Amino acid sequence: MAMTYGTKNRPPRRERNRRRSPTGLGALAQLLAAVGLFLVCFVGKTQFPQQTAVYQQYLTAALTGTTDFQAAFSALGEELAQGGDPLEAVGDWCVAVFAPAETAVDETLPAAANVLLSEEVQFFLTWDGDAAALCAHLLPIEE
Repeated sequence: MAMTYGTKNRPPRRERNRRRSPTGLGALAQLLAAVGLFLVCFVGKTQFPQQTAVYQQYLTAALTGTTDFQAAFSALGEELAQGGDPLEAVGDWCVAVFAPAETAVDETLPAAANVLLSEEVQFFLTWDGDAAALCAHLLPIEE
């Protein structure tokens, strides 16, 4: 039976035009997560420029490297066609795409990052649970 205009089988106009949008706690959680990530990135970049500059060369090398996507997908297809483990094949593909051999990022941390890491580990190992001390450590106020 074909539906024609003017019949009772057609839903009211307001129900047809209503947009379906995520509501409730799920949408609020997504919004809060996005705002939190933005604040972490913004505060981290503006308040700790020396620490973020340490990793800039490693991120630049990883992002600007040349990748042979055709060879990577070809190798993935061949490995899957041979009946190998799919998770291992995808893992090998990710390594080939995101960290190719000619642009692989050095696994060792630079000296400044090692010093910063050891200072942070030492602070948290000796931290007594005082919230004020934690805030003062994480957000130092320069006078």
